[in-house]
Amino acid sequence: MKQEKRLGRGLEAILGESGREAMRPGLVEIALDLLTPNSLQPRQRFDKEKLAHLAESIKARGVVQPIVVRRTDDGYEIVVGERRWRAAQMAGLSSIPAIVKDLSRSDILATALVENIQRADLNALEIAFAFEKLLNEAGLSHAQIAKIVGMNRSSVTNYLRLLSLPESIKSDLLDSKVSMGHARALLAVSDSSTQRALADMIISRGLSVRQAEAMAGRMAERRPSRAREQLPELAALEEQLCASLGTKVVIRTSKKGSGKILIEYYSGDDLERLLSILKG
Repeated sequence: MKQEKRLGRGLEAILGESGREAMRPGLVEIALDLLTPNSLQPRQRFDKEKLAHLAESIKARGVVQPIVVRRTDDGYEIVVGERRWRAAQMAGLSSIPAIVKDLSRSDILATALVENIQRADLNALEIAFAFEKLLNEAGLSHAQIAKIVGMNRSSVTNYLRLLSLPESIKSDLLDSKVSMGHARALLAVSDSSTQRALADMIISRGLSVRQAEAMAGRMAERRPSRAREQLPELAALEEQLCASLGTKVVIRTSKKGSGKILIEYYSGDDLERLLSILKG
């Protein structure tokens, strides 16, 4: 899925005339210690190196674009511009230019989300978390979220589907170890142990999205039918073997206690890799 180049409403539509106000005199200067971060900030991680570069730029040229804030009982909450505020602190400034707006909770989240996506500063999982907040806290539908951020409805749904992935894979996505395309391939696999095994292969072997999709298709094929429901300890053993071997493993047992361990491979290279593991 390709991210749309232009987001529908954009910041100006949400913030009214803020974009034009930024070019006029009369902006307020707010002391940095009166500002608090956005509690609905969709970005979960700030790159320290990029912040340091921004701080150096601010030292040399000042804050070129004002931040957007809203009034609170104790001061102001940042709606847009938390990176600039953090960098201004690093640069040793005491205040920062700002535009004060009266915004609802849903507008605060939508504004921060749109601003970050426009700057390509959010990864897929951060966008998914922000969409979830708009869905649950602001009570917006998938179609309404799509209109705000300028995506089609199916794109919003695909981002939200990422939240169903296991926590370990969501962490990989947040750390950019796997991409949005890889994550969508993983969603084609139903059980979490196989998803984890495929994610490990994507990371360790540098699989492309197309390769991951092809492998996910093969791994998602129907499991062999079982004469009886699998014992919990065998299911746990399957998960361990999947994680250790980095492929799909099925344990089939009979009523007599005998059985088979089926280890799948998906290419000649994959077979060589498994053989080297099994041979120690």
